[in-house]
Amino acid sequence: MLRWGETRLELVIERLAAFENAGADVLYAPGLHTLESMREVCSALQCPVNAVIEMSDTPFSVAEIAETGVKRSSLGAVLTRTAYDAMIKAATEIRDNQSSGFAEDTIDYDRLESFFRS
Repeated sequence: MLRWGETRLELVIERLAAFENAGADVLYAPGLHTLESMREVCSALQCPVNAVIEMSDTPFSVAEIAETGVKRSSLGAVLTRTAYDAMIKAATEIRDNQSSGFAEDTIDYDRLESFFRS
């Protein structure tokens, strides 16, 4: 919606309302960058709203997002992009400095395995 170039919130709400009227169980609303836009979308619709919180300009807490009426928050591809960012920084260091200082901050195997066991 907003994420794909539409900046008029009223048209986003209109489109989501069409999905709601067609029988949607939940409304997927990527690109809501402010708490006010989340609040406005949620108050205009009856169905639960899912907001995608993956951009760096949406640094809100889970509680703040829930207070707007959003029933579900998704991360989208943010975890993948975070991993790619770390990989690009490491590769750039290797290419530009022929060094591997980035490895000092790498998670050790015991901690990694422990995380996935819990």
